[in-house]
Amino acid sequence: MTNKPVTNKPVIELQVQAIVIDIEGTVSSIQFVHEVMFPFASQAAEQFLQERWEDAEVQQAIDQMAKDWAGKTSFSAPLDDGNWRWNSEVPATGRPMAVAQWVRQLIADDSKTTGLKHLQGMIWKDGFHAGLLTAPLFPDVPPALQRWSDQGLQLAVYSSGSIAAQKLFFQHTNSGNLLSLFSSHFDTTTGGKRASSSYRAIAERMGRDACQLLFLSDVYEELTAAKEAGWQAIAVVRPGNAPLPQNCSIPAIQSFDELVVSATR
Repeated sequence: MTNKPVTNKPVIELQVQAIVIDIEGTVSSIQFVHEVMFPFASQAAEQFLQERWEDAEVQQAIDQMAKDWAGKTSFSAPLDDGNWRWNSEVPATGRPMAVAQWVRQLIADDSKTTGLKHLQGMIWKDGFHAGLLTAPLFPDVPPALQRWSDQGLQLAVYSSGSIAAQKLFFQHTNSGNLLSLFSSHFDTTTGGKRASSSYRAIAERMGRDACQLLFLSDVYEELTAAKEAGWQAIAVVRPGNAPLPQNCSIPAIQSFDELVVSATR
C-alpha cells in the first residue's frame, strides 16, 4: 500500500524508480539562494582567496573560470585570453583581490559557469561549517524525501550548483542532515540543465530507463529537456518562482504533498 500524505488538494500519482530534484525554487526558496547564499559568497570571497590562495583546488577553480570566460566580452577578467596567464597589469599581491572582484561581477551577472560554482562551493563550505549558513527547506520537503526513500525510491539531485555545494546544502538544513537520503548528485559538469543530452547522460549513469525517472524543477525549459530525453517531469510552483508559460502542458504541484509516487517493480 502506498503511504499517501495527508492533503486536501488533488494529487498526482506516478510509478517510477527514481526521483531527481532541483534545489533552487524546488526544495528551497529562490530568495535564500539570491538573497543569502550569493551575497555571502560575494562578501566572503576576498578574505577566502587571501587565506586559501595557494590551495591547489582554489587555483583549479580559477583556471576553470578562465576557460569558462574565454570568448565572452560581457565583463573584464584579470587574465589574458588564451593560455589563462595573468594580465601583466595585475601584480602577484593583488591577484586575490582581482579574482574576488571578478567573482562578485560573475555573481551579479547570475553566471552559472562551472568554475564559479566550484569556487562558490568552497566559500559556502566554510560558511556552513561555521554555522553562518543553514539551508531552509520548504516544510513539505523533508517528510516527502523520507517517505520516498522509505518506499525504496532512489533519490538524486541535479542542480547548477556544484556537487560539493549540493552536499553541503543537504548536510546543513533546518531539518538536520538529510544527505544520506541521496545516492547521486549531478551538476553542470554533466551538461547544461536545459539540454536533453544531460538527462540522457544522467539516466545512463544512474543505470535507469529514462521513463522510470522523474524530474522535479521549477524551470520550464529544464522540464521540457527532461521530457525530450524520455523522463517524466513535474513542475514545482513555489512563492517567488517565475511563472510557467500559459501553454505549459507539464503537470504542476505547489507542494510535494500533492505528489504520490510508488516504486515500479
